Order: sequence, then structure tokens, then C-alpha cells
Amino acid sequence: MGKYVTYPSYALTTQATIDRATTFCAEMRHAAPNAQIVWLAGNHEERMPKYIVQNAGAAYGLRKGNTPDSWPVMSVPYLCRMDEFGVEYRPGYPASDIWVNQKLRIIHGDRVKSSGSTAHVYLNAEKSSVIYGHIHRIECAFKTREDWDGPRTIMAASPGCLARIDGAIPSTKGGVDLDGRPLTRHENWQQGLGIVMYEDSGDHKFSYECMPIYSGWGMFRGKEFISSQRQANQVS
Repeated sequence: MGKYVTYPSYALTTQATIDRATTFCAEMRHAAPNAQIVWLAGNHEERMPKYIVQNAGAAYGLRKGNTPDSWPVMSVPYLCRMDEFGVEYRPGYPASDIWVNQKLRIIHGDRVKSSGSTAHVYLNAEKSSVIYGHIHRIECAFKTREDWDGPRTIMAASPGCLARIDGAIPSTKGGVDLDGRPLTRHENWQQGLGIVMYEDSGDHKFSYECMPIYSGWGMFRGKEFISSQRQANQVS
């Protein structure tokens, strides 16, 4: 559901995508049963409501009977059963955000500088530190400005993505063969996770760390993490 050409290999993947995202919500909740889990809507989540408005406007916003406070049936949080897994969904891309504390904000992001550092674009635009996504790349940069009470340093960082980066996901450098099958083609994308330790009072200090993921393998503070797929490949 979008403005791009849908080749046969992608045409019937919507249900599989919903199923995988639902499983991901369940996996996150199982791994962290007491955590607050927030899902910020991005440009991909916005494709469904835009598609409905443009092609079936009368169906936009339809809900189950007599449940005015529920999610619309044709929406990501409803289809992925986020309420069942205690996942808070925040729509409204690109306006929605999460303030970790008074000095650090998380956004999906809507800026891309393909030939340079997107982090510096945010440093020039933001007054507080920001963690952003959207670009599928690992970046981190800092900027110090003079203020009335002394220097002030802010950070802009992207932890990377969890999407496949081998051409299976449509991208600007990707391509398909004459049967519509995606070719192996690696974008300038990196997989990774961001970890933040922070204060929610006092000086609201925080510390940001990134854990890059290389082909299903990563290390954080001396501990190895290996994906189930990589483990299966090693066994076979």
C-alpha cells in the first residue's frame, strides 16, 4: 500500500507482514514483561490510512460496533493486536515523539541526507538531544553551543534498523529480475539497537550507547547476542 510499483514478489506479503509484526510485539512483551513499550508511527505505517483515504474513503476510520475508543479496524495497532500485548501506539507521523527525560527526545524522523550526515541536519535544527530513525543507518554526532550560562552540548543519533538490508526490502538501489524477484543488493544501511541510561530528575543526565548487529550477531558490554536464524545456520 503505497505510491511505489508493487512487483509480484511483494504483492501478497501484507498478511505475512502483519503476522510478523504481531509476533514481534508478543516477543518484546515476553522479553520485558514489565516494560513500557511505545511504538512510534513512521512513514510506512502511514501508508495504510493514506491508501484507504485515496482508494476507499468511506472505509476510513471504521471500528468494531459500539467501540468508539478502539483503533480503526484497518490500522496497524488493531491488526497487530498491540493492545493485547500492552504496546502503546502513537500515530501522527512525523509529529509524534517520546521524551525520555527533559534533555532527550525520540522521534521517527523525516529527514534524510544520503550523501552525508543526517545527524548534523538534526543538530542544526534541534535544541535538545534527539534519537531518530527513518534513515536505516547508524549515526551519532555532537554539537556544542554557547549559552548564557556556559556551553551546552546536544547529541543526534540513529541506532540503525532491524529490517533486512540484503535487497529483500524495496529500496532505491534494489532491483528485481524479470519474474519480479528481488536481487541481492546491499544498501548503505546498518542494523543496530540503541540503549539509553538516564535520569528522570535532577540534571536529567543520560548516556547513549549503540549495539551494531552484523549478520545476526552483536555484542553489548561483553555479552554476545546471536539471532535464532544465525544459530540455525551454524547448526546446519
